[in-house]
Amino acid sequence: MRRHVLPAIAAIALAAPLAAHAQAPSPKPVVFASTADVKAVIAKAKAALKPGDVMSIQRLLVLPPYSANIEYRVAAGGAAIHETEAEFFYVVDGSGVIETGGTVVDSKRSNPHNIAGSALSGATAQKVTKGDFLVVPEGVPHRVSQVDGVLILESLHVPRGDAK
Repeated sequence: MRRHVLPAIAAIALAAPLAAHAQAPSPKPVVFASTADVKAVIAKAKAALKPGDVMSIQRLLVLPPYSANIEYRVAAGGAAIHETEAEFFYVVDGSGVIETGGTVVDSKRSNPHNIAGSALSGATAQKVTKGDFLVVPEGVPHRVSQVDGVLILESLHVPRGDAK
C-alpha cells in the first residue's frame, strides 16, 4: 500500500528543536498513522459531517505543538490567516481549488493567532487533485474555494519557532 506523505513531513518538522515549545509531557504521543488509521479517521470525519456543514475535521496525529488533521470537505469554505504557523496540505482524494494570497473579505479575529473571513479578494487559484501537495506559509490568506464532490485533505500545522 502507498505510504502517506504527511508522516514523513511530520518527521522532518519534528527534527526541529522543541525546546521553544515546552509542553507538559504526553504519556504517549501519536506520531505515526498507518494507512488503516488514515482510512479510519477519514470514515470518522465523513460520519461526523452534518447536513449543511462545509467540512468535518478530525485529528490524525498530535505531538504538541504540531497537529495533523483530516479535513473532509464537501463545499467551499471561508478564508483564514494563521499568523504564527504554516499549513501543509496533502490531497488524499478528490479535487477542488485552493486560493492563496490576496485580502480576506469580512475579516475578523477568530482567536489570538488567526483571522477568518467569508472569501478572498485578489487571490491566486490553484486546482488540486489526489496526490498534490501545497504549503501555505504563515500569514498567507487561504481558502478552499471549490470542491468537486468531496475533497479529502491531510493538513499539518507547523508553528513558527518563536510562536507562543
